[in-house]
Order: sequence, then C-alpha cells, then structure tokens
Amino acid sequence: MAVIDTSCLVSNSHREHLVTAAQEGLYVPIWSPWIIAELNRVMTWNWIKNKGVSEKEKFSRRYKEMMSILTGSFRCVDPKPPWIKAWPSLTDKDDLPIWSTAKYAEAQYIVSLNTNDFPPPNKYGIHIWEGIEYIVVLEFFRRIQYEF
Repeated sequence: MAVIDTSCLVSNSHREHLVTAAQEGLYVPIWSPWIIAELNRVMTWNWIKNKGVSEKEKFSRRYKEMMSILTGSFRCVDPKPPWIKAWPSLTDKDDLPIWSTAKYAEAQYIVSLNTNDFPPPNKYGIHIWEGIEYIVVLEFFRRIQYEF
C-alpha cells in the first residue's frame, strides 16, 4: 500500500501511470479527504492561472472525469486530527495529514515529489520513518516493477 501525495497527482502523466499500475495490481493506492481537497484546490488554482476563469464548465467536466477514474482505483482512509506526530525535523505541519494517512492505513510508502519534506535519510540513504518509506514517483515505479 502506498499513500499518493497530491504532488504526484497533479501531473497527468504521473497520475495516469499511478492508476495503471494500481489497475495492474502492482500496489494499492491510498488517499484521504485531505489529499482529495488539496488536489481540488491545486488543480483549480492551476486552471485559473493558466486559463483564467473562462471555460469553467470544461474544467468541471475534466475534473469530474479524473475523479471518477481516481475514486475507482484509490482506497480512501479518513484519519482525524489531532494528527499523528512525525519526525522532529518536519517543518511543514501541512504534511502531518499525509503522514497520519500513511500511519492510519499502515502503508509501506508515501509517494511524493516534495523531497524537502521527507524524513532524514538513514545510514543507507533511505528516507524512512517508523517503517514508512518516503519515495519519489519514478523510484516507486521501479520498486513495484512498473514499466512505462
């Protein structure tokens, strides 16, 4: 099981490959209401930045199509605050809901592009905390032997 951070879902390519790998049975993707809300916020702001407020019906249709695909593949867990405490050097407290999602789901990985928010590496250079490894999406694909 792997919690998929919003940073990996914004890119069409990453998102499509993550869904395909899940549909092929290579892993179980996990998300939470927090991740869904953040994805909605980021995608909406990106649309406004790139297209303005025009074509909102087109955005709405595309977003609903995307969510239909994602909700058909992802398992949703719903941890509640107070969030589970993480490693001492975590400075972005907005990442605590992601960490809590992984702990709640008993995930093996958190797949993210936000490497600045990874726990410190262990002596082997692996970013792992309490048995959950933080990993970038391309390395995750290699680990689950997904070829794209």
